[in-house]
Amino acid sequence: MLKKIFSILMIILLLVGLSKNVLAKDTYTATSTINGVTVNWEYELNEANQIENLKCINPTELVGNITIPSDLDGKTIISLKSYSFKGATGLTNLTIPNTIKLINFNAFEGCANFS
Repeated sequence: MLKKIFSILMIILLLVGLSKNVLAKDTYTATSTINGVTVNWEYELNEANQIENLKCINPTELVGNITIPSDLDGKTIISLKSYSFKGATGLTNLTIPNTIKLINFNAFEGCANFS
């Protein structure tokens, strides 16, 4: 009986430890203006208070040549989320600041008009 209780406690501790890594981070929002368009952003913060997984919420409204900001709300942007500019067919050129160290897969899916 004692072995069974011990096993159950170990499983509970293991699950609690794993859940800390599985739980999603808080999501924040911000806006900026690029080429006269208000761009709505969604992002997460890492332990160093840097922006990770930046995603444009309204990519189809973007047109022409744009520069992704290097910071939002005073926080440095270090990565782009998967599908972060999906369907931004109006984009013709994109400048990425050197603060961005990681671009997740398919970040620019459907951006067919890049020159």
